[in-house]
Amino acid sequence: MDRLPYVLPQVEALPTNEAIVESLAEHGFEAVLMSVCSEPDLAKFEGLRAFANEVGMALLPMLTISDDLQLHGSAAAQLCVDFLARVERVSLALRISHRDDAKVALQNLATLSEQLRGRVMMLWLNAVEKSADGESIVSDLCELIARIEPTHVCVSAKVPSDDPKMMLGLARQRFGNANLWLALIVKGVEGASGAEYLSAYIPSGDHLRCFTYAAALCGAHGIIMPDTDYLMTHRQDLFKALAAVYSEAKIVSRFWREASRGDDAVSLAVECNGETVDGHSCIRVCRFVIESDGMPEVLLTALRWVSNSAFSLPVSSCRLSICHQLNDRVMGQTLRPYLLRFPSPKRLRTLFKGNCILFYVPDFDIADSVFISSNRSSVEELHRHMNAIAAPVMQYEVQWALKELEMAKTLLNSLKGEVRQMCSECFGRMSECVSLMLQAARRRHIASAIMMAKMFRRQYRELLRRLIFVLEQAQQ
Repeated sequence: MDRLPYVLPQVEALPTNEAIVESLAEHGFEAVLMSVCSEPDLAKFEGLRAFANEVGMALLPMLTISDDLQLHGSAAAQLCVDFLARVERVSLALRISHRDDAKVALQNLATLSEQLRGRVMMLWLNAVEKSADGESIVSDLCELIARIEPTHVCVSAKVPSDDPKMMLGLARQRFGNANLWLALIVKGVEGASGAEYLSAYIPSGDHLRCFTYAAALCGAHGIIMPDTDYLMTHRQDLFKALAAVYSEAKIVSRFWREASRGDDAVSLAVECNGETVDGHSCIRVCRFVIESDGMPEVLLTALRWVSNSAFSLPVSSCRLSICHQLNDRVMGQTLRPYLLRFPSPKRLRTLFKGNCILFYVPDFDIADSVFISSNRSSVEELHRHMNAIAAPVMQYEVQWALKELEMAKTLLNSLKGEVRQMCSECFGRMSECVSLMLQAARRRHIASAIMMAKMFRRQYRELLRRLIFVLEQAQQ
């Protein structure tokens, strides 16, 4: 596969892989990384490849070298040799946290650098760069990367506790200008404030969306979703969220990857609950520019947060005012902004002030993209692409909300006294949103159904926020 999708799921080699691959294809995914840790795993991969092709899925092999499987040193090298004999291109995942194992594995892989050079699609550094004696390990990793020249390099970030900007910045500092990816680790992440039972609810699907957009704004070439097979069986809310985010990225990732990127030439204001504040305190907008038929086309992607707290996502929508500076005032008079929300691009009303174009984004939640162009054919192409996948996206959003409603009900039933009463108000509003969402979905009102799903999730985030506040107060 020459061009990887922006969101790439990863699964283990399991007896149920046919059902997993089929379900991924039904949810619109076009490629999946499959971990191979042994000869039997390699046999499973080869047996599954034809089936994956039948359902329109590219099955990508990833040789995984980890502590728990004791696949280090010469054993890893031999498996790598066998692997290269059977596949044209390979990905490598290094899940090694022990210093000695990491050094031996890297040294043995370095001996295979000639065989690996140009054939490694993805080198995923999962924990190995955090091994004890980190600087020495990083030096070995840099040498390995220089020798095998992987097309992509991936580092890991825990959701929602790690900072994507910091993780990607550190990787860029260490490993140069490789096409950097971010793997979003959600399995085994503990809840907030020591509340273990919240680990079933945090991270939420909105954290996945937030981290994906944050990665894009920080220049990531894509994200890997590890343990997607686990999400499909244990966290359906996250899996449905992943399918929705995958569809959103499919529309705009060409800009995220290929366009020149910058934060300048955009001023912001946010109107929320009747108050207007400086948008730069809570919103980041990135400007992506591509030349098309001699004309500039701009994508503005906006991401909103509340504070530096990893658990603090907004619980209300706002109106976002954007003033975009134009390089050419005359040419700029022909530009039109389109809000990219399913089912199709929506043209926004504009006002020209000097060499700036002013427009508003209504009901701004966590993330949105605005396409600015005077090229009619580009707008029509976006319209076709969005319409083609709008119905499935609505289905993912509805199923995601229904799963979170079920989880919220379970959580509410575990609460008592004043805390339960406080959270019951949120749950009542959530139920109302779901009722309106289902009505809209039955009538095929895609925009309304998705809007109500997002309104529901704001109430869901408010429910979690209230619980976290109570737990923090109890610990003081």
